[in-house]
Amino acid sequence: MDEGVKLMMSYSKFEEAEAAFDKAIKYDKSNCEAYYLRGCAKVNAKKYKESIADFEKATELKPDYADAYFNIGRAYVLLNDEEHACEYYKLAAKYGRPNLEDYLQRCP
Repeated sequence: MDEGVKLMMSYSKFEEAEAAFDKAIKYDKSNCEAYYLRGCAKVNAKKYKESIADFEKATELKPDYADAYFNIGRAYVLLNDEEHACEYYKLAAKYGRPNLEDYLQRCP
């Protein structure tokens, strides 16, 4: 997984990073961090809808994964769906994600 993180963070090679996380998931289908990171690579590659599935799988494996909920919300914002974004920002806050005041301010 370190290879995928390096590709994504240092080189902005999101498709290659996604492939590295695919390998990690193939090796261990219960690795919530690999799903989360693959979702991050997909967001950066502008594959917003696809990223949501990975973040949701991460939360299925780790139900209190605040960062994954936050990133689902972020993906929905990028898809111009503020209503769904708010649902996930609220879940991120519930599970302890800090500094959400600005995000939650837009929510009913």
